[in-house]
Amino acid sequence: MPQRRRISAKPTRPLWALFVTTSLVASAAVGIGGSRVLHTQGEAIAPVTASVQTASFNDGATVTVNDPAISGQGGDGAKAVKEFTRGEEFSMFALTWQGQRDVVAHFRGQRADGSWTPWYSAEPTSENQGAGKNGTDPIYIEPTKKVQVSLLGVDMTPTPAAVEKPGQPSGIPAIPTNYGAIKPVADVQTTDLEAVFIDGKADASQPTNGVQLMADADGMPRVISRAGWGADESIRKNCQPNPDYTDPTNAIVIHHTAGSNNYTEAQSAGIVRGIYQYHGQTLGWCDVGYQSLVDKYGNIFEGRYGGLNKPVMGAHAGGFNENTWAISMMGNYSTVTPSEATIKSVGELAGWRAKVAGFDPSGSDTHYSEGTSYSKYPAGAAVTLPRIFAHRDVGTTTCPGDAGYAQMGRIRSIAKSKYDSLTNGRPAPAPAPAPGGAAPAPAPSGNTQASVPAPSGKTTGGTGADKLASVLDTISALRSGDMTAILSVAGTVLGLALTFLAGQGKLPSFITVDGGTPKIGGIDITSIPGKLAQAQALSSDPEMAATAAKLAGALGKAQGTVQYAGETAVQKHENGIVVKNPATGTHAVHGGIGNAWAAQGFDAGPLGLPTSEEYQAGNLTRMDFQHGFITYDPATQQTQVHQN
Repeated sequence: MPQRRRISAKPTRPLWALFVTTSLVASAAVGIGGSRVLHTQGEAIAPVTASVQTASFNDGATVTVNDPAISGQGGDGAKAVKEFTRGEEFSMFALTWQGQRDVVAHFRGQRADGSWTPWYSAEPTSENQGAGKNGTDPIYIEPTKKVQVSLLGVDMTPTPAAVEKPGQPSGIPAIPTNYGAIKPVADVQTTDLEAVFIDGKADASQPTNGVQLMADADGMPRVISRAGWGADESIRKNCQPNPDYTDPTNAIVIHHTAGSNNYTEAQSAGIVRGIYQYHGQTLGWCDVGYQSLVDKYGNIFEGRYGGLNKPVMGAHAGGFNENTWAISMMGNYSTVTPSEATIKSVGELAGWRAKVAGFDPSGSDTHYSEGTSYSKYPAGAAVTLPRIFAHRDVGTTTCPGDAGYAQMGRIRSIAKSKYDSLTNGRPAPAPAPAPGGAAPAPAPSGNTQASVPAPSGKTTGGTGADKLASVLDTISALRSGDMTAILSVAGTVLGLALTFLAGQGKLPSFITVDGGTPKIGGIDITSIPGKLAQAQALSSDPEMAATAAKLAGALGKAQGTVQYAGETAVQKHENGIVVKNPATGTHAVHGGIGNAWAAQGFDAGPLGLPTSEEYQAGNLTRMDFQHGFITYDPATQQTQVHQN
């Protein structure tokens, strides 16, 4: 359930406070309906308790790593990381802390041959259910005794620490050991953090026959029950014996767990046990957050206790846990396409669950956000979503990864076939494989819209005068606390900037007009917050990384990782930003042209998004945008905005 970071660690006035004070809170009736709870019965194994050990983050050794991937995590060259070595093997790792923290973490484990896994992103979970304890998602890093942790915004400087200089091959400069010169700006001290080492005991016996289906479960795919994967029910019973129900179930939410995809079929149950114990005991959620999980081999695991056919409320999509049911694909599907077995199982499980709940999986429905700092929508906002939607459709997250998200269309299609077969009494046709064995083109996300102006991430058309009036009206309405105005900028780069400024009590107080172009007072290209994170490091996006590297001198150092404004990805640097949008490409905006673009309203202004880099046009420097261009005169240091 990896999450993009919230805009502020605390609800702060005036902008986000308005989300709360003006919201309409929708509640759902709670019950389990007239039919009995489906108890998944099948071959059981003895309960298996995962091994969970903790240590203070300060107990780790501070070492430097000269890894190209590190620079994409918000720094340049060598970086100080924490390294933990344990006597007993573990396979999953997480960080926890009390209260709200702006933690951006990446983990990697050392394999038995001495090589290292890739860096895996670990974002904070979307829930705040554990009496003040929060943490990253538990990340499967493969069986290991050593893990390294890279953090952005955390002071790693040893106090003091002996530094061992590793030998360097000839011709390669030695890694610098002056930690003070490479440490990031700290906003979280390492004493605030606790390292969690998890092993799900993969060597425990495995079930072989899945679930023995009951009469009222006709058509349900084979599922490995909680008893089948060895759930230690004492964890749940000692915390919350009876589950919460939220009736009815109106939608299915698709997730991925992130971490390594390099696991065997025999290790899958251990990963589920590790997630269960971390969610249920370490974070205090009492149970696993997902209602179901599917591994890369197509095995389906029963998740949260309470009945697969019942509207058990999970903890998986902050702000949209009520009336939804989660399926989480085990693995990281940012760049790797889920296996055919996974897609088939996810689709068929979703189709069966839709039949049980009584809705057509190809349709859509309106949900009311419960809020939380990790939701795209403030509490009370009415949002129309597909009956099967992805976590990223409602949360500030990339989950279930770009490659996973590209399969949403196929998942819906398989679910619809399964639903129709159960409704009509005919077997569902076999799902069509991806053409040529390759990943299909990204599927439409469905008709996702809000009943109030929805964050779209795209710049709409219209004349310059129309855009001018829109920006003027929006700023004025924002200052008066108008909810519609707030939502109208929530999915834009302008929204990121205004929210950041509002949290500091610096919402712009005046607007001037120059040649038909608005100029918002007190806003420039540096008004984007820099301590936000998303599920992937910048280095995992080659286009943004290449653009930043090419213009490193003008942009300066990265300040935080990637943020999202609707479909637009934004990465803050000292002197500008890198912007990526599917419709306009990846471009760096900085300096005088960047400030002029910011002042006219970023992407929400008359110009829209950038469509080029800066280039010479006679004696001027020019940059093109969707609806015009900006020129900069080096002789006079003046900029001019030109609308089409």
